[in-house]
Amino acid sequence: KPTFLVSHGLNGGSTEPYVLDLARRATKEGCTVAVMINRGLMKTPIKGYESFHGARTSDLGCTVDALNYALYGTSTGTTTTTKKKSKIIMVGFSMGGIIAANYTAKSKENSGIAGTLCFSGSICASKLLLKNCPPAQHSMKVWQPSLAWGLKATIIKPLMPKFAQRNITMAQVENVYTVIDIDTDLVCKYHGYSSVHDYYEDNSAGGLGDTKGMNRLMGTKVPLLAVHAIDDPISLYEVTLHNEISKTDNVMLLSTKHGGHIGWPTGWFPSKNRW
Repeated sequence: KPTFLVSHGLNGGSTEPYVLDLARRATKEGCTVAVMINRGLMKTPIKGYESFHGARTSDLGCTVDALNYALYGTSTGTTTTTKKKSKIIMVGFSMGGIIAANYTAKSKENSGIAGTLCFSGSICASKLLLKNCPPAQHSMKVWQPSLAWGLKATIIKPLMPKFAQRNITMAQVENVYTVIDIDTDLVCKYHGYSSVHDYYEDNSAGGLGDTKGMNRLMGTKVPLLAVHAIDDPISLYEVTLHNEISKTDNVMLLSTKHGGHIGWPTGWFPSKNRW
């Protein structure tokens, strides 16, 4: 049976409904499920200065090593006695999908996993910055303010002493309105990125969607399946690089006409029919 390593979404944790749905279904079928909680979320303590940011893949790498050691006695996913390959399937939702896909591409043959599922994440986050794209503007005006409010409450404000040591003031925090504002004005400054484009290039499996980015994506050595609804109101469909994925060997895209953002309800009453 496979072991599922779950990477949750922005402001999330191990109690998110989409995580629990997967955990209940998979454990019922005899699979193991592990959830990595991003540093600082669910009130986990942070040692040192480095808070969460979406381009860091090393936390997932450490978790993969720990799981492989627990399952197989080695951090590489194979044992010298049975030569058994890793059966860890990484499953990322939204921001967790972004990080999972990025880890899979960057780690190449050293991923220590059997494959990755990216639900409603992005392969190229810079597409969110498109100026003349109605879905991008809709996301920024309608959905991102509430996400930004949650980020300020769960990540930024609890860590203000750390942010203040890097010359970020509470006034700057109060002035940000969208997730892109947070990334541009706070995350880049805190973590030393020169621009939001540089940050999004670093946190995306396909970089900026240019030749350099596609070379990174083509380096993916295990199956990576991106599942994305065309009507996703938060991560517009362009972030999937849907016109470029066919050029890769191991990256696949499953598109649905409807589904929203990590939604795909089976009826008008999801609490009854589930997803």
